[in-house]
Amino acid sequence: MLLKDNEIKRSSGILMPIFTLPSPYGIGTLGKASRDFINFLQASNQSWWQILPVGPTSYGDSPYQSPSTHAGNPYFIDLDILVEDGLLEQSEIDALFWGDSPCLVDYGALYENRYTLLQKVCERGWDRDFDRIEAFKSANSYWLLDYALFMALKRHFNMLSWLEWPDEDIRLRKPEAIKFYTEKLADDIRLFTYIQFLFFNQWNALREYAHEHSVGIIGDLPIYVALDSVDVWASPECFQLDEKGFPTEEIVKLETNLDDITGETLGFVMEKLLGEGALDVCYLPIYMKKNRPAYQLQVLCKPEKVTAMETIIYAETSTLGIRRQLIERSFLERHEEEVNTMYGPIKVKVCDTPAGERYAVEYESAAAAAREHEVPLQEIYHEVDANFT
Repeated sequence: MLLKDNEIKRSSGILMPIFTLPSPYGIGTLGKASRDFINFLQASNQSWWQILPVGPTSYGDSPYQSPSTHAGNPYFIDLDILVEDGLLEQSEIDALFWGDSPCLVDYGALYENRYTLLQKVCERGWDRDFDRIEAFKSANSYWLLDYALFMALKRHFNMLSWLEWPDEDIRLRKPEAIKFYTEKLADDIRLFTYIQFLFFNQWNALREYAHEHSVGIIGDLPIYVALDSVDVWASPECFQLDEKGFPTEEIVKLETNLDDITGETLGFVMEKLLGEGALDVCYLPIYMKKNRPAYQLQVLCKPEKVTAMETIIYAETSTLGIRRQLIERSFLERHEEEVNTMYGPIKVKVCDTPAGERYAVEYESAAAAAREHEVPLQEIYHEVDANFT
């Protein structure tokens, strides 16, 4: 059937993340199982294979939290193909533990064992593939060298976020530090370069196979660049960072003085502002002219929330004017965890500081547990303190 200009042919496909494909080595790969799935799609008259992001994973092993927007996931490199290519022995693969569940990926086992094998592959294949590697490096020079150095540095600093690297000169990419670590970590830089060479060889071969079978590969990308990524470390000018490389954010501070408002109304206004997305709300006791006691309302919010915040303040109070101030704040990277206690899992926010790890109990989670088990709130906090690791 001939298609008219701008006409879209109706088609369909299936979402199947690569990591969910069957494999005896702990995780789906770019090998035979991927080709089998493409054959299935073609036989089922499906036109598209939708995948999830194929970048390396980082904290939490999420495909949406990657240390690079360009690199490929080392776990997806098919080991059987490496055996066929003379870079591995089957006995070397079989000697390692890849997990004991047919349904779950054991990322700990992958992290401990996959790089051990890939190190051997690099040692055996680097000289053999040298000319092709050089061509690969040249074609990908805009990202590959930075990525390989970044991953070598993370390994050198025990996989700490680059914001926590103890050497500030390399954290801030001082030229002398770049030169020093490029020489010092040459072996690991070579390893991470070769890993990407292997990945893209297999990835391009798989894409070609799919196209030969009339199957297109589509997929999504992370909406945001991860903070702990080579993209942020190598291009800080593209992100909101302070002079030390730490993230900052522009927010708006709203202020107004209120001298004729009840405590109940103050509470209602705070609840409404927070419900609409305010980052923080507080009241400060002040004295105005003629010694009138009053409260100063302060609201922190993102710029796009200013109109909503002011609408609430004007509707719920008698103020005739609101002061605005655009300010910049820095903040520590944080993530949410659950702490198992005798009262069930309690949510906490965890952040890394120069002095070590710090956490704060999520009030709503703790309060819900206190109500359910009819114990004092402080008992929940004590349980979290005793069980947090």
